[in-house]
Amino acid sequence: PKVIEYNCRFGDPETQVVLPLLKSDLFTIMKATTDGTLADTPVEFESKNAACVIMASEGYPVAYEKGYEITIPDEIAPCVFVAGAAEKDGRLLTSGGRVLGVTAIADSLKEAIDSLLPYQDKESKMWKDLPLLDDPKNYLEVSGSVMYAYGMLKGYREGVLPAEYQKMGIEVFEGIVHHSLKDGHLNDIVKVSGLDAQKRDGSKEYYLSEEVVADDAKGVGPFMMAYAEYLSMPL
Repeated sequence: PKVIEYNCRFGDPETQVVLPLLKSDLFTIMKATTDGTLADTPVEFESKNAACVIMASEGYPVAYEKGYEITIPDEIAPCVFVAGAAEKDGRLLTSGGRVLGVTAIADSLKEAIDSLLPYQDKESKMWKDLPLLDDPKNYLEVSGSVMYAYGMLKGYREGVLPAEYQKMGIEVFEGIVHHSLKDGHLNDIVKVSGLDAQKRDGSKEYYLSEEVVADDAKGVGPFMMAYAEYLSMPL
């Protein structure tokens, strides 16, 4: 096995759904990584599913106001990741577009997938870079869409999703092939290169200005995973 692409910044929603499922001690794992003893260190995860919902300012990602006070109930505070916020005079105020990441853990993969379906493009069966945004620069993005296809197909094969989700996974994967696989190249992959604080401001302009590339590992890796599931289906 080889690592193709990964997100490990603590501010990434991808990380915020992985770490809550970690049963092992994170510091022990990190220390083992620096000591060269990771191969001998047990790393265990909960056999559950996690979803991270981004709470954004009204008007995001187009135009939004800042300075609204944030109140986080004590009972959900351990599940909340603060992003676009700043403390002023002892109060927590909004300071960006994406304000909070709220992570929930559940036993059902079906519930997590169902929450994505309202944002699906009905014709291509893919998802846009910025769902529900009506903008000529918005586009159907491959890397996220193909991960949804992979989750549906594998979920059915593992017996945790009913048969209709296999059909949906097939539709998404074949939609990607029809729309974005041209002349042997996988297109419509967002490169996600803007990492500096000056550029990454959470605005619509930022996300739509990111370079869109072909054959990038961020899309090819998940595509091969989904394709393996697609090929494993009974004829």
